[in-house]
Amino acid sequence: MAFPISYDPDPVDSAAHLIQVALTPVFMLSGIGTLINVFNTRLARVADHLEDVRKKLGSPKTDDIPVDPVDSPERLKTQQTRLHRRVFVLDAAILLNAIGG
Repeated sequence: MAFPISYDPDPVDSAAHLIQVALTPVFMLSGIGTLINVFNTRLARVADHLEDVRKKLGSPKTDDIPVDPVDSPERLKTQQTRLHRRVFVLDAAILLNAIGG
């Protein structure tokens, strides 16, 4: 029994297709790695912001310093909840990108 051999009349197209098939996963993994890096950097910034909010919430209030309406405890707690949600979403995004890779 003879092996079926396909003779491609255009070897340039065949070589280009082979290179394309070989390089596609490399570019895909590079893109996913870059996206994970972006999410990781964003997560670090959110964590730093959350730490600042916690410090403001934990610092004792004095009567000498006027209260800034932006730093009211209710507003800071709302901001803290929002930042916790962002941390969760960024963690999920990193996990799903790693699984996709």
